[in-house]
Amino acid sequence: MFVVTELKPREVFAANFKDRVVHHLLVNYLEPIWEPKFIDQSYSCRKRKGAHKAILDLKRYTQLVRQYRHRYGLDQFVKHKLKVKFYLCYALLILTTPTVIN
Repeated sequence: MFVVTELKPREVFAANFKDRVVHHLLVNYLEPIWEPKFIDQSYSCRKRKGAHKAILDLKRYTQLVRQYRHRYGLDQFVKHKLKVKFYLCYALLILTTPTVIN
């Protein structure tokens, strides 16, 4: 722990060197395993993601909603998106369920 006095005094808790080495080893080992399992709309603390990417994706998505709403109506757009999400979840369930071969 150390104290920073810029702007206002506050305590900063930082990991020691050994803990940081262990943290990096764990992240380098676990990140390739878990990263593909996260949804695309998760932006925090991920490589090639972050607040700027989240804002750009939100803008792109709202433009898509506006286009579909004017073209097909909001009800049809919502039904289409729910159907796509259902089929993707179903496919993921099938692909991740272990099978027993007799």
